[in-house]
Amino acid sequence: WQQSPTLRADLYSHLALHVPRVYCTAAAGCAHSEDFLAGQLLLEPLEWLLCGGWDPLERFGALRQEAQTRQLCGHAFKMGEPTYSCRECAMDPTCVLCMECFQHSVHKSHRYRMNASGGGGLCDCGDVEAWKSGPFCDIHLPASGTPDPDPTSRLPSDLVARAQAVFSIALRYAADMLCWEEDDTLPLGLEPTRKGSAYYCMLFNDEVHTYEQVIYVLQKAVGCSQKEASNFATNIDRDGRKSVLYGEHKLCEQAKAVIERSTGRGNQKPLKVRVMLAAVVAHQLFAMRLLAWLAHVISHSEGLRRVLCQVGLDPVPDGQDSSPISRLMLYDSKLWKG
Repeated sequence: WQQSPTLRADLYSHLALHVPRVYCTAAAGCAHSEDFLAGQLLLEPLEWLLCGGWDPLERFGALRQEAQTRQLCGHAFKMGEPTYSCRECAMDPTCVLCMECFQHSVHKSHRYRMNASGGGGLCDCGDVEAWKSGPFCDIHLPASGTPDPDPTSRLPSDLVARAQAVFSIALRYAADMLCWEEDDTLPLGLEPTRKGSAYYCMLFNDEVHTYEQVIYVLQKAVGCSQKEASNFATNIDRDGRKSVLYGEHKLCEQAKAVIERSTGRGNQKPLKVRVMLAAVVAHQLFAMRLLAWLAHVISHSEGLRRVLCQVGLDPVPDGQDSSPISRLMLYDSKLWKG
């Protein structure tokens, strides 16, 4: 089924139906309720799909248990504890060993640097990506004597195949939505069966206008109180954008016109404001939640991390030259930021 040509279409249909039901259903949605429903309706089905019908809690728990038995030190440094970094073999100065691993490693005879830890870091002994050579001390050397170059080899082949399929679709969806520039339509496959009439007047942080200017213009454009306008300004500064009005398209366009006219006088560039279909905003919010979910899933297994990296850097199969990761990186300067 992983190679099924309808898998992506089926998942997109599921998202097209449920994402607008979870996110952006009112002028001021409850973040806790949205997160709960997103987990129940959107993310849990993906987890069951990824785990092949096995209980995700049990499957992820088994992956964590397997990872814990690997030959990694993982010693957590205390404040002031000595750390050792090999000038010859470390990939960068942040790759360090604890005293015990250092004393039992080849690096003690190399040129090295000793520092006092600021606390909170971990010993990198056993992390093959942290060292050009000698990643293991004698204590943590694997039974085979050599590191495993492919962590996916320790995963069941069916799990790898499902992860490749699910991760590929999830990353492509996230890139599609976060790089989406249309305010009134959705990408192919995500169109709702019935286009809604709800829109958001979305105000963006431009790092130019002051809090006072934003508060004043919001009171004028959307008729809110000074306290409400102050809360809007705080959220815009923190998150990079914020809906300041929810309603019909005409109403949001009127508020947009007031904001642009009031903040674009003289040579000053007006505040960036867009009138966006509620479903577009909903899918963009879920795209960010989906990326956080991917980060959580791969935290269970080095093999899953490798799969995500591989599919994230593979060009999509329908003619686009860029991989999902490349698209997101190239579009980063255009993304809203707090």
